[in-house]
Amino acid sequence: MNIRLSFTAVLLLFAAGCSERVKEQPAIPAKPPTLVSISPASTVAGQAFNVQPDGRSALGANFKDVTGAAVIVFGSKPLDTAHGANFLSAIVPPELYATAGNVPVFIRDAGGDSNKIDFVVKPAGK
Repeated sequence: MNIRLSFTAVLLLFAAGCSERVKEQPAIPAKPPTLVSISPASTVAGQAFNVQPDGRSALGANFKDVTGAAVIVFGSKPLDTAHGANFLSAIVPPELYATAGNVPVFIRDAGGDSNKIDFVVKPAGK
């Protein structure tokens, strides 16, 4: 009887140890994210904006429907993006705003790319 009870206990412990919980995957939006606004929306060529304590420029973005994998894309360059509750932000390298022109900004996420909003780089001296 003791052997049978011990064997059953071992089987139960083994079965309990073998059960593996399925990790939930983050939900992928059924549609691409929406870029609502960017801040700031412009600068002068070569002029830093939203200057951080280390002197670098930062861009913020309001959005809808993003996951934790979302990144801000400035022109064609994905930026290292920080996530807030309702806001994304990223450091923009100076070479990306050194020349006047319109630079498309959008959010890239698992559900696809968002709409684009132009970041305007105005000519220096104007």
